[in-house]
Amino acid sequence: MPDSDVSWLQGYQSSEGLRVGCIACYKLVQQADPGNLPPVASSPFPWFPVATLTGTLKNISRHEKCPGHQQAVRQFWCEAPQDKQLPEEDAAPAEAQWSSLWKVFQSKRYLEQESDQVILRAKARKMMFCLAEALRSRHRVQLRSSECVTLTLDEAKTRLLVRFTSIGQDLKVHRGILGMHRSKATGHQAILASLDHIQRSACTELHEHPQAPSSKIEVVPNFQEELYEHIRQVTQVWNSDAGPDETLAAKESQSISLSVADLRPLLPNIVLVNRDKAHASRRVARRPWLATEELNEVFKAFSKWFSTIEHSSMLQGWHEEFQTQQQDQRKLTTQKSLSYAAHRFDSASKPLATCLLTLPACLLTAIKAYNERRNVAPGQRAHEFLQFVTGAAGAERLVLAGMLADAGDEALILTRAMDRESTDTALIHSEVQSFLRRTQILFVQQECVNVGFCKYMLEEVKQQYVWFDADVPRTIGLPNGIRAASLATCLRKLACWAGVAAKVVGTEFPSFDLMGCFKMFALSDPSSEDGSRQRHCQQLAQEHWEDMARLSQAFYVDPAACAEEYTRLLGIAEEQRRVHRCSNMEAWRLAVEATKRSRATYPLTALRPLLQAYGAFVCSSSGVEQNFSLRDWVASKRRPLSNQHELDHLQIIVAEVADESSLFKEAAHVWMQLYGKPRKSGRRLRGYFKQSKSQDETAPKPLKKWLESRRKEVSELVASATPVQTLDPADVIQEAIDQAGDCWQAKHEQECARQDALVFAKQLEAANKNQLLRHELSNAIAENANLLEDAEAKNRAKRDRLEDKMQLRLSRPQFNLFGMTVHCEAGLFTDVELNRLLLQHHMRLVMGDATVDVFVVADLARASSAFSCIAGLQGSILASCQFLKSGGEVGPAVAFHRALQTKRFLFMSFDFRNEHPLCAAAIRRLTQGNGSTWKTLDTLQDWLRNQIAHAKFASSYLALMTEAEKGEHRQLANHKYAMTLDMFLSFICKVDHSRSALGIGISS
Repeated sequence: MPDSDVSWLQGYQSSEGLRVGCIACYKLVQQADPGNLPPVASSPFPWFPVATLTGTLKNISRHEKCPGHQQAVRQFWCEAPQDKQLPEEDAAPAEAQWSSLWKVFQSKRYLEQESDQVILRAKARKMMFCLAEALRSRHRVQLRSSECVTLTLDEAKTRLLVRFTSIGQDLKVHRGILGMHRSKATGHQAILASLDHIQRSACTELHEHPQAPSSKIEVVPNFQEELYEHIRQVTQVWNSDAGPDETLAAKESQSISLSVADLRPLLPNIVLVNRDKAHASRRVARRPWLATEELNEVFKAFSKWFSTIEHSSMLQGWHEEFQTQQQDQRKLTTQKSLSYAAHRFDSASKPLATCLLTLPACLLTAIKAYNERRNVAPGQRAHEFLQFVTGAAGAERLVLAGMLADAGDEALILTRAMDRESTDTALIHSEVQSFLRRTQILFVQQECVNVGFCKYMLEEVKQQYVWFDADVPRTIGLPNGIRAASLATCLRKLACWAGVAAKVVGTEFPSFDLMGCFKMFALSDPSSEDGSRQRHCQQLAQEHWEDMARLSQAFYVDPAACAEEYTRLLGIAEEQRRVHRCSNMEAWRLAVEATKRSRATYPLTALRPLLQAYGAFVCSSSGVEQNFSLRDWVASKRRPLSNQHELDHLQIIVAEVADESSLFKEAAHVWMQLYGKPRKSGRRLRGYFKQSKSQDETAPKPLKKWLESRRKEVSELVASATPVQTLDPADVIQEAIDQAGDCWQAKHEQECARQDALVFAKQLEAANKNQLLRHELSNAIAENANLLEDAEAKNRAKRDRLEDKMQLRLSRPQFNLFGMTVHCEAGLFTDVELNRLLLQHHMRLVMGDATVDVFVVADLARASSAFSCIAGLQGSILASCQFLKSGGEVGPAVAFHRALQTKRFLFMSFDFRNEHPLCAAAIRRLTQGNGSTWKTLDTLQDWLRNQIAHAKFASSYLALMTEAEKGEHRQLANHKYAMTLDMFLSFICKVDHSRSALGIGISS
């Protein structure tokens, strides 16, 4: 056996003589199915034959080299209760090759870069899978020992990508990619199916491994069902954006059975459905801008112009050229990008800042575009922008744009704080408080005039520029700046922004949000004296009592015991953070580790589930979005890769591995299991590495440095203000309303009312999850929370009915034409053809006034009015020639519900009967026939009298008249039951989808 003194060649003495054989092959054959023996069973060695001197010695070497024997040895040796042995040097690629390829794989464009080892591309793909499989094996070990898991998922470009964050008994946090699945199906059910597929794939060893055409080793992937069930049970957080499909899938994953074979929900123990906090913070910027008309107008004008520059290479060149020419006024290095994503409001902050800080270059670009491209779109947009910033009103708008840039940068700071998967959830509250405090000081207390973009634009508008609008001079800027009254108006408008922003903050980060309760684990500097430290810990426990009570209620632990354990461990955690200079979560983990031997003094019965939730809960899905960005680099559109190839490379790129050497050994074991001894020939991967450019220290400041300087000034301004313990968004809103005065308008009130409705909906969800405390449960919340589950059940049933309805419309029913009467449009068939078809399908022509079951027409959309009228009243079928020829097997057909079965009263005018004689005769004949519930009215006065007397049943009284008659009577012109022929046909021809066929689609 490899690396052992034990030999595979064994022997024993029998009555027939010495028997010699292979113990490994013997065990493999004995364990195999008798009907499906492995190829090595054809060798005599598994059966221990009687030894002969020449025959046995001649075949020993041959048997040792055969693939079946090598597989048996590996399987036999792996099952032995010994540690895994290292592979032989030539049984897998050398460590130098693994190391070289690892560095190449972790780059974004590995297909274009060079390895320092001679490696063939096919071999590199296999090595990539082995490395990724070694990482997935580690993930499976971590997930198997986890006690709390967060699944973060997002959809993009027909792919569902899922990341996990797990934590176990040791409070160590692990993150990674669980899997990715391609599917063009849409809707919440497709998301659930893809998520289940990803979970199953992650729990399968060697899933979809690259096949080696020449390899004789057959490996069957191993699905670990116990791990799959464990992941379903310990997943407590669904983390995604607020898309409708993702939100609905999160609800259904907790309540709807996975399949007919598995009646349990996919994720039955979900505690929290988290909507991405980074997306929530973006709404803090977007909603206030939209609520104030003037701010929205300024934003649209600037965004329209810098978007025009960005999408025109000619304007880009002019803008960059004018920036380099402004040597004396340059504040920034040459800015080459003004791009932003219209669906992400916060991304407009950077191009708006660039546009303001390079205002002379933007104006010169607009003037040149207007003069040289006046009659095309860029010139017209340039003219609109120049007019927008011209005169005293334009100067005021420029200052307002500076204030908006300050506001946008503050919102961007909040977004960036939330836009990381590793964001410390204990610090969410402090980031929100920082945003409220900064915006309060800047825009409510009007300190924005002293810092940042507002200060810069107040000076910039004092520079006056001239441009010519059709030879008429226009000026931009005012020599003395804007008037004090105009500045006060601008400040009041920004106070409105701050008030609505505070309202949105209260909606997106409510006090009852479970994610916000982790602020109890935020650590401060420890007190020096033991007595003061004890009082400090007790005081913090008292301050965070509501947070502990809410978390304890969600995780079903005793809040009093939790508070006691928290008070005892808090001081130790603060000391660990001071000594090790680590994060809050790491400090708590070290505190638990330090008190391991004193668990009786420092119990964790109630606190441990909260600490595990604190480590595993994730507030942002940005990790998935960033992985999607990496995928765009990995998978070139011109070189499409398989789903498994993309997943392998993604998992290698995002992996953070400290012990690379151990990983390479694990990958080598995977290689041995799949491919055996590698060849040592190949070719190099071609490509190049980029070299970083040296920075010129004398060059103008980059935009990033300018923004850092601005933020530092604001931080110093906030630090110098009167300290406030905790800001309530409601207090900021009221202060902003008082400051805004008459600028606070009905649109702001509407936005606040909308936010109140959103908060109430979130309160209902929290109450349904048992996450509201007793004093937070109002009567309205309690009553509506009880109805929430019923409403969701009704919506679910409604969706099921809609899906069944859509399926019915797409499917083709079974038509039985036996004995049906048919009438054909003239010219479609000869008499001989028609008689043959009728005889073949046992149908008959209509005789006299008999009911027509099927009308055969050339074009179903252009059937004659008489045919449509009769078919709608009788509930007949309009069919194509192909339908009749095939006996209903193929071809389109449109069936109608029988209109005559609903009781109605009908009046037909004399002019209508003269203008449409065939339809009028058919209507009269059918309404007076057997089985009709329709009655006729003699005069228009009878119809009007019944319309007034039976207003609730107005649809039962119909009047048919011509277009001219409706035009003569003004009162009847818009009356929907005074009908022309077209209106009447639309009224009676109601399609019966259960008897209709599209001519395409699937069979029912």
